[in-house]
Amino acid sequence: MPQRLILEIVQGSLQGQIIAVPEGGTLLAGRLPECGLSVPQDLTVSRQHFRIEFRPPECRLVHLSQTGVTSVNDAPVGVADLRRGDRITFGAGNCLTVSFDDAPVGSPAPTVPASAARSGQAKQYAVSEASCGWKIYFSPAEEPSFEAILEILAGSEPVHALIDCRRAGVAPPPEIVESDFLFGWMPPAARAQYSPIFVSLAEFPSAADLVRTGWGKDAVVCCGSRLPTAELLAHWKAAIGAPGDRPGAALTAYFWPSLLDQMLTCQSASQTAILLSGLHWLLIEDGKSPGQWKLFAKEDFAAILAAGGLQPSVEKT
Repeated sequence: MPQRLILEIVQGSLQGQIIAVPEGGTLLAGRLPECGLSVPQDLTVSRQHFRIEFRPPECRLVHLSQTGVTSVNDAPVGVADLRRGDRITFGAGNCLTVSFDDAPVGSPAPTVPASAARSGQAKQYAVSEASCGWKIYFSPAEEPSFEAILEILAGSEPVHALIDCRRAGVAPPPEIVESDFLFGWMPPAARAQYSPIFVSLAEFPSAADLVRTGWGKDAVVCCGSRLPTAELLAHWKAAIGAPGDRPGAALTAYFWPSLLDQMLTCQSASQTAILLSGLHWLLIEDGKSPGQWKLFAKEDFAAILAAGGLQPSVEKT
């Protein structure tokens, strides 16, 4: 007999509401209006905060936010298998309880909000080839936005960002320390004015706002890697030609999206091997793409996009 996942909102702005998810269904929670569980007034909630996939006998929660926390029974989670009686908390005091019931044949349709049905419509991406040997993924439509893509990527591994504050039009945040600068060899005044900073979006609270501010200004490069932040920064320094903060005669400007784009689309795998060897993906702005983003990653990365609700477009470019 088919089952339904029943989520009762017991605390928060939507307290008292009940959401039923049918067998085989998916529920997205976040600030976006198309989320099945939408809390637009809670600014501590990400646009896409978490996703629940109901595939009996499994019911799995996947945390998507790169700035917030999703907890199950008061323990922060990345991925969690849900059971009857579990309590899901997120944002500013939002709490859901988990239960299941049987849905007899001929019973009324589950009471999933219309927005949940819309969230089930997979957004698309297109694919092309890069000379560096990786694939280029991009959006043929305005959605998903770069913020939505970042939240999907954050669900697979830690997200880091190189941010040129001068190009972004902001001063380096006061909590930035000497070891956060890409050009660590520069004198302090010059470093603060000219050096990009390197931050983990999970470890640095205001990093997501810096990324949003700098997007579209040729100022932000986001990357994914399982290397610790300090090791990953050392990798970037070596890739640009300044290993151990000892710059050579010239630097390779991988830290600006426009130049990085040209290098990855025009240079060979051997020419870009030093940079790409430590990374799993690179996300940069792309003014020519309706979604305003371009993702460089390996071919098998399509599985991560699919897990985030994206499907390849019918015609690949």
